Amino acid sequence: MLVHVRPCFVRHDRPLGSIPRCSFLFVDLPAVKFPFLREMASTRSNSTPSLQSRLEEVLLELNRLAESRMYLIVAAGIVAGWILPGLDRLTGLVPYLFAYMMLATALSISARDIARVAKMPGAVVFIIGTLHVVMPLIAVGLGRSVLGSESEIAVGMVLAALIPVGVMSVIWTGLAGGDVPLALTVVGLDSLLSPLVLPGTAALFLGNGVEFDARSLMIGLVWMIVLPTCAGVSLHDLSGGELGRRLAPFNGAASKACMLSIIAINIAAIRGILETTPVSLGPILGILPVQVASGFLIGLVSGKLLKWPEARARTLTFSVGLRNISAGIVIALQYFSPAAAIPVVLVIVFQQPLAAFFQYCFRRRDRAQSARSSAFTEPGA
Repeated sequence: MLVHVRPCFVRHDRPLGSIPRCSFLFVDLPAVKFPFLREMASTRSNSTPSLQSRLEEVLLELNRLAESRMYLIVAAGIVAGWILPGLDRLTGLVPYLFAYMMLATALSISARDIARVAKMPGAVVFIIGTLHVVMPLIAVGLGRSVLGSESEIAVGMVLAALIPVGVMSVIWTGLAGGDVPLALTVVGLDSLLSPLVLPGTAALFLGNGVEFDARSLMIGLVWMIVLPTCAGVSLHDLSGGELGRRLAPFNGAASKACMLSIIAINIAAIRGILETTPVSLGPILGILPVQVASGFLIGLVSGKLLKWPEARARTLTFSVGLRNISAGIVIALQYFSPAAAIPVVLVIVFQQPLAAFFQYCFRRRDRAQSARSSAFTEPGA
């Protein structure tokens, strides 16, 4: 009796060195006649996992734990930044940390996803319009009603509502299961338009023209957002998505570490401003959280009223709620009084915990829906 044994390549999740040799063999005979071959292959395939496999499992578990407790990461970043003011010397690393996070996120996105967003320009226009028209109106109303029209703090509140959408909106959108390509498109387009939009809206809502180094801002945003995104999307398509899947365990955990570091460094940087500016923080601590929370709520409610898909509505929530505070602080300190910079500085203290709260609510809803679906599909349910 002839035994035909032909080689074939079998996909494994483990590195090549740990794959048993017999796993590359396919025996063209029923297992009944040669059961020992099937048993031997099964035994070796279930052998002790490699060190790389164990590390991947640990990183995946840490990432799952972090995503379910993002508010702890935000809190840890705020506390670390406040008690370690020396971290402000690391502000030069923030753009690189952002760039890495954008690259890691873009590895899960294809050019087809970006093309899909281009076919729905109405969503992008609505988000940017809400950012630069609705939110500044809310800031003007809150600031003037509580602090008066001549207050520098009220000016700072409006400025905090005028600055571009934050890069972190993309990260939080991904963590919450939103439409990441849409979030990326909004950040990129809003950043590109900021040299025109920011001075125009400042003249409209503040009555003063705002001039800033638009060229430097554009170059920084290109390096921090555009290039990493293009690189990630290209690598995704060239590898058929395999590179993103293989690097997911490391990228997930590393992105959370980068987020904690960014929050800590920014908090350390603003501590000095808060300590050296003689302004009563009582009134602003009472109304600034309302302004920041209204951004998230308006985004969420608008998505529901427009009957957008759940993922798109979640993107709207974070895109309207999160702002580019790093750019805002630079503009505020360069072109306004230190008192006007205080609201911009304090926004980061409120917007990151609120983002963590909404992300937790979204994920909790997902888990509840998944549990109900599992119960419904069980036999006899």
